Amino acid sequence: MVTFTEVQVRGRAALDRLLRRARSASSATLIVTVMLLVIAGLAVAHAYAFRATELDDAYITYRHAENLAKFQGPVFNPGERVEGSSTFSLIVVLALSSWLRIPPTVAGPLLGVAAFVCLVLLSYASVTLIVRDRTRYALGLAAATIVAAATPLAYYAPTGMETTSYALLVLLGLYLHLANALDGRFARAWPIVLGLAALTRPEGVAFFGLLFASWLGRRLLVRTSFGKRLFGGSEPPPKRALLREALGTFGWFVLVFGPLLVFRLAYYGAWVPNSVLAKSGAMDPVRQLPLGEAFDALSRGQGIAMAGEFLAKWGMAVILPLPGLLRARTRYATLVLLAFSAACIAVPVWNDGDWFPNFRLLTPVVAPFAIAIALGLHAALVRTEPRRWAALAPFAALVLLLTWKTADGLFYERRYEFPHTQITNYMRWLGRTLKSVARDDDLYATDMVGIIPYYSGLRTLDVLGLCDPHIARHGQRFGAMGKTDWKYVIERKPTYYQFNFPEWVKRLYGDPDFASQVDDYWALLTPGYLATETRDRKLLLVRKDRPELERLVKATNGKLVDPRQELRRLRMW
Repeated sequence: MVTFTEVQVRGRAALDRLLRRARSASSATLIVTVMLLVIAGLAVAHAYAFRATELDDAYITYRHAENLAKFQGPVFNPGERVEGSSTFSLIVVLALSSWLRIPPTVAGPLLGVAAFVCLVLLSYASVTLIVRDRTRYALGLAAATIVAAATPLAYYAPTGMETTSYALLVLLGLYLHLANALDGRFARAWPIVLGLAALTRPEGVAFFGLLFASWLGRRLLVRTSFGKRLFGGSEPPPKRALLREALGTFGWFVLVFGPLLVFRLAYYGAWVPNSVLAKSGAMDPVRQLPLGEAFDALSRGQGIAMAGEFLAKWGMAVILPLPGLLRARTRYATLVLLAFSAACIAVPVWNDGDWFPNFRLLTPVVAPFAIAIALGLHAALVRTEPRRWAALAPFAALVLLLTWKTADGLFYERRYEFPHTQITNYMRWLGRTLKSVARDDDLYATDMVGIIPYYSGLRTLDVLGLCDPHIARHGQRFGAMGKTDWKYVIERKPTYYQFNFPEWVKRLYGDPDFASQVDDYWALLTPGYLATETRDRKLLLVRKDRPELERLVKATNGKLVDPRQELRRLRMW
């Protein structure tokens, strides 16, 4: 018979054990929280190193946003219903910030850096969602560290582009999708989030399709004995209930993304952004080849080279996710993460590369692949859950070593200096100066439709077609940057011409269609232009018959010369 004293002793012992566990858990939680905050802080510092980076394309979105904030529509040129930006959701967010008197030039970079920090934190949360034993802390911190160290994410965070925001939405969609697969939560949330991703980048539609196919395939496969052994899980619902689930999942995505399609068709008269049309057709010549020749041409393209260079940054880490396929707990998550990564890599391959630096189109891969690495390490190194924290030391040391090697490969811009600071400062000054003397009938033709058009407010003719529907639909392919139609541009007789490189002015003057206008333009040489010694100096041409020409010359403190004279000075004529 148990005495009252024995009950007291046992009760106190049990209480002591609970208190020790609580203290231990609290200490572990506190340590992990501090370390996670440190990693997030390092991510901010990493992004801060690229604070001077300014990309012309970000200003295209800024201009759409400011026009929307002024109730002139989400357009590039007021009065022209053309969707020149491929990130509708960011246009709306920046329009709201502009309406609240926060300029897009401030809100855009802040939003990108905030998204980068959230990516770091969500990478940790994604690992701890799947791995449930004590090793989840080290593995989650490892994934967060890799993401924080990744140069591509840090580079694009302060640029104002949608790159990191889109990567965050995609990762959040993956997180909610995997949570749904594990315990049935967030059945509505993950298609809604991927709908938001599709509003942010056109590829979001394809990635929803991939996850929807994965979800449906798994639900069908677990109806078989093979599928149950492969993925485990609870008893699947009847076919009719599964059909209702599938229609509901698809319906939530359409509820978010569908209104944009309706609006886009009604307002712009197109199913996809004009910028997508302008950059389409990279693989048209390849598709016309026989299968063998097409594969050979694709393997020699810029997209394959870009993918190979990106994977080389990961080093031996590219094989670390594979053990995750061997464990039932991590198998489905690893499959989804790897399938998503492969699909994302296929985008620049299909587009034949991307002219942006630092793997812009591949940035969404970084966090999912880092999570897959963590799952692979868990499957390879953990057989039974360590019962004591001290037993984790060898495991943590190995994870730390592999994390350092992977992070070191991705952290490849150590002492970054933006190489175009002088040029962008000049473009900003020139845009503001042109705004001060702008006329309603001015037309500015350029391949740089970002900084100068944003600050000048001039009606702009995009010679690469991103913001011009005629060139986007009927122009000739110009690499990965867009399309061109010089005859159409010349016939518009723009007030100004200005290109990234003076070589384009030489090409313009050599065009037979321009022969009747070769004497119609001056080259306006400003002090900022003359001080530029790099290849990408921005030579500005202005029509000789433009009214108030003297006012323009005075405002810019420039001088007028024949463009061919300036080309001769540059040894291009």
